[in-house]
This record gives sequence, C-alpha cells and structure tokens, in this order.
Amino acid sequence: MPLVFFGTLLQATGLRPLSGSRDNLMKIHNHLLLASIVLAFSAGTATAQNTHTYSKAVQKACANDYHKHCGEYGIETEALRLCMDKAGHGLSKTCVDALVDAGEVSKGEVERRKKTGR
Repeated sequence: MPLVFFGTLLQATGLRPLSGSRDNLMKIHNHLLLASIVLAFSAGTATAQNTHTYSKAVQKACANDYHKHCGEYGIETEALRLCMDKAGHGLSKTCVDALVDAGEVSKGEVERRKKTGR
C-alpha cells in the first residue's frame, strides 16, 4: 500500500523515479520514512527541553535563592530546576516551604535531605 501511495504522489507532482522501478520507489519510501523519523525525534527533543513554570508564590519566595545559587540559568528552564535541586540544602526555609506548598518537592524528600545533609 505505501508504495502505491508514493507512486501516486510522484505522479501527482510530476516527479518520476529514475527508472520507474519498484526498487526506486522503495528507496524513495525509505528516504521519506527516515526523514519522518528524524522529524519525530527532533520534535521529541524540543518537547524535552520545554520550560517548567513555577507558581508566583515560588518565584517570589525563591528569588534570592535563585540569584545566590543559580542566577546564570534562565528562568523556568530545566537547567534552573536541576541547579536548584543541587542547591537544595542551601535553600532558604521560605523557598523550601513554598516549593513544598506548590508540590514541587515533598515534605518527605525535604526531611530525607535534612537527615543525609544533602
């Protein structure tokens, strides 16, 4: 079925395979399939780099912590999220409480980090 579709597509656009053989149609099909996979992977990568939106309460409560620990990272980026996670033990109580209230981190995780010193 795909070969028929691509053959019809070629005829509709006025393009013709070099020799009109089934092999050439398969090559075109494979190239289009590869291009589709690359496009899908690129879209997936772009989606993975999406921003993370923090609540206004978290932004306000953590502004000083952001400037102190992670000011070189863009606001609401995954890099900032990772930086703040690494800075966890050095974050102010106000910031940590806002993160807990917003569901960004659990109370259990905060307690675990207090015990382990991380």
